[in-house]
Amino acid sequence: MTTFDYRIEFLSDWRIGSGAGRSGSVDSVVLRDNDGFPYVPAKTITGILRDAAEHLAWSLDSGQPGPWTEFAIALFGSQPSMNKDLTRGPQPALLSVRPAHHSIAFKEAARLRGPGSETIVRSSTAIDGATGVARDHTLRTMEMARATSVLHGTASLECPPEAEGVALTFLAAAAAMIEEIGGGRRRGRGRCRVGLVGVDPDLDLLLGTPPTLSSTGPASDRDHVASQNDSSMEEPTESWYRIDITLDSELPVIIPAGTDGNVLSSHDHPLGTTLLPMVVALGERAGLPCSAMLKAGRLKVSDAAPTTGGSVFLRAPLAWSREKSPADAEHPTAFNTLRGVPKVVAKQVRSGWVTPGSGVDTALMLDVEMTTRAHASIADNVQRPTEAVGGLFTYTAIAAGQSFTFTVTARCGERLAGAIAGALSGNAAIGTSRKDDYGLVNLAPNSVVAIDQASSPITAGSEITLWCLSDTVILDHFGRHDPSAEGLTRAVEDACGLATGTLEVVVDKVRLRTERRDGWHSRWSLPRATMTAVAAGSVVVVRTTTNFDGVSRSALGGLGVGQRTAEGFGRIAVDHPLTTGTQFRVSTAARMTIDRPTQIRPINADEDRLLDVIEADHLAGRLKTASTVATRRLADAWGLDHLSRSQVSRIRGLLTTGAATDDRAALDALRAWLGDPQRSRRIGDKTRAALLAVLDDPTLLTAELLRNDRLVVSARTTREAIVFVLEASTRTRNRGDRRTEAQHV
Repeated sequence: MTTFDYRIEFLSDWRIGSGAGRSGSVDSVVLRDNDGFPYVPAKTITGILRDAAEHLAWSLDSGQPGPWTEFAIALFGSQPSMNKDLTRGPQPALLSVRPAHHSIAFKEAARLRGPGSETIVRSSTAIDGATGVARDHTLRTMEMARATSVLHGTASLECPPEAEGVALTFLAAAAAMIEEIGGGRRRGRGRCRVGLVGVDPDLDLLLGTPPTLSSTGPASDRDHVASQNDSSMEEPTESWYRIDITLDSELPVIIPAGTDGNVLSSHDHPLGTTLLPMVVALGERAGLPCSAMLKAGRLKVSDAAPTTGGSVFLRAPLAWSREKSPADAEHPTAFNTLRGVPKVVAKQVRSGWVTPGSGVDTALMLDVEMTTRAHASIADNVQRPTEAVGGLFTYTAIAAGQSFTFTVTARCGERLAGAIAGALSGNAAIGTSRKDDYGLVNLAPNSVVAIDQASSPITAGSEITLWCLSDTVILDHFGRHDPSAEGLTRAVEDACGLATGTLEVVVDKVRLRTERRDGWHSRWSLPRATMTAVAAGSVVVVRTTTNFDGVSRSALGGLGVGQRTAEGFGRIAVDHPLTTGTQFRVSTAARMTIDRPTQIRPINADEDRLLDVIEADHLAGRLKTASTVATRRLADAWGLDHLSRSQVSRIRGLLTTGAATDDRAALDALRAWLGDPQRSRRIGDKTRAALLAVLDDPTLLTAELLRNDRLVVSARTTREAIVFVLEASTRTRNRGDRRTEAQHV
C-alpha cells in the first residue's frame, strides 16, 4: 500500500455546507471539523477527483470506453446506482482518500490571533428577470471559508508495485484538472489548485496502455507466506489465549444497524462481524495463518466495548431499573429487579454501558457519543443531487475520538499469540464508507494471557446468573432460531459439556429481549439470512438440578456459546457482581479524550498571510464592540483632544496612505516621524511618548481596548487599532462641536 499527501489551495472564498443554519443569523453554515475549523470532506474530494479522472480517461481513450476508463473504475470503484450491471457485483476502490484539514500549527495560531474569524458571512438574493429588482423573501446569508486557505489530506493506494507509477501519474494529472470545489462553483466560489505532494508525475506513462488492476486488491504472495508459516508457528503446547486490543476511532465509524428511507443508522460499538475480517487481513498481511485458524475454529473475535479511565464497559443488563425521579440526579440508584421489586417509581434500563465503580455497590454508566452527517450523490450531467444516483442521504456514526476494547481469542502457542498481537497495531479501516470520511481507527495491543478454564464444583439447587454481553444466536433441533431463555440454557449446557436438563430456567427471573441481525455478503453482493438473536444485556437465572464440576466463567466470556461465536456472538458473563447485587449508586463516566502525539510542521507563507487577514477581521469585529468609555480613556491618555484636526489627519495618513499593503512599513514610517522633533514637535510630548510606547509594546492597546493583554498582536493589528482610536476621537470631537453649535442656536 502506498500512502501520499495532497494539498488544496483555495483562490477564492469557498464553502462545503453542513445542511444546517444558525437561528437568527445565518441560513447556511459551513461544515466544520472537531476543532471547529472548515474542512473538505473526503467524499467531496473523491467525487471531484473521480469526475476529473473520468474526463481524463475519456480523453486518453479517444472519446469512447477503453482501457483507461477501466483503469479509472478500478481506482475509484464501480457505481452500481448508475450502472445496473447485474452480471457482476460492486467493484471496490483501490484508492482511499481522507479529509483535508488545516494544519495543527495553523489552527493553534488562529485561535490566538483571531478566534472565531476563520469564516465570513456573505449575503445573496434572487433578481427578478422582468423588473431587475430583488425578489421578495429570497435574501439569504451563507457562511463562507476564506480565500487563500491551504488544506492538507492523506490518501492511500493499494495496487501492484509495477502499476504504482502509472496510477500516481494518472491521479496527479486528474488533480491538476480540478478548478473548483464546493458550493457556488458557477458563481466563482471554491476556485482552487489541487496537487499531490511529493509525486513527480511522468506524463509519458499516459501515452501507452495502462496496466490491468485487480478489483480485489494488489496481487501478493501473502497466502503463500501464510502457508509457509503454518508449520513454523506450530508449537508443542497449545491453549486458548486472550489478546486484548484497544481501538481508537480517528474518524467517525459506521457499523450498519439498519436503513430507514435515506437514513443509515449505526450500532454504537464495532461488532465482531466487522472486526473479524480486519483481524484476519492484518494477520495474513503479517504472514500469520489467521485464515487457516479461523477455518479450523481456532480464532474468535469479540464485539468491541467502550473503554474510558482504564475500565471496559459492558452492555447494561436488562435486569436493571433506574429511579425515574431521583433525589440526587447526578447519582441515581439502579435496582436489580432479579433481587426484588423497587419501592420507588423506576424504569427499565434498555441502553447504555456499565462497569463496576470504585466503591461498594457503585457503578459507572456511559453512553457512546454518536454523530450525524448529511451527504449527497451528485449526478454528472446536471452537477446536482438527484434521486437517480442516490440524492441526499444521512449517516449516523460513532463519533471520532472514542476508545474501545475488543478481544481476539486464539488457540495456539504463546509465540503465535504474541505475533498476532503484534500484527494488530497501527491504523486500520472498518465499517461502511471506510475509504473516505469514516472508519479510520488506530489499534494497539494491550495484553496476551492464557485463558484459565478452571471451574469450581456447583451443587444441585444453586442459582447461576447468565448475562449476555453480546447478541447470542441459538438454533433448535430443527435448525430454527430459538431466542428464548430455554434455548440460551441449552446452549450453555452444550458449551460446558453438560447433560440436557442439568440447568433449568427460573421463570420469574428472566429479563430477555430479542434482536434482529441482518448482514451483507460483500463478495457475493447478496444479503445474508436474517437472524433472530437473544439481545445483548439479557439476563437469565438458571437453577442446577444435579451436582457438577462447574462453569468456566472465562471460557464462556472468551469462547462464547451458540452459533457464529467466531464473530463475537454468544459472549456470556456468569454471576457478575452487577447482576448479583441488589442496588447500585450510579455515576456518569467521564469520556476519555484521545491525545495522540502529532508532529506539527511550521506555518508556511500562505498560511501566515491568511492569519493576517483573520487577525485583522477579528480585531475589526472586536473594535466595533469596544467600550466607548475605554476608547475615550485611551484618547485622553494619548492627549488627542489637544491635537488639531490636521495633526490627527497627519498621523492617520502615515498609517493609511500608500502603506495599506505593508503594515510594518506604515508603523516604521510613524516611528520615524515621531522620532524627528522638528516634524512632530507640535503634537506634544505626551502624545509622542504614548504613541512610541504603543509601538514598542502593542499589548497596551489590546489590554485597554479589548481587555486582553494575552492576544498575539501583529503589525496589522497595531496599525488598525491606532487608526480606530484616532477615528473614534475625531467622531467624538465632531459630536461635541455639533452640540455646541446647537446650544448657541
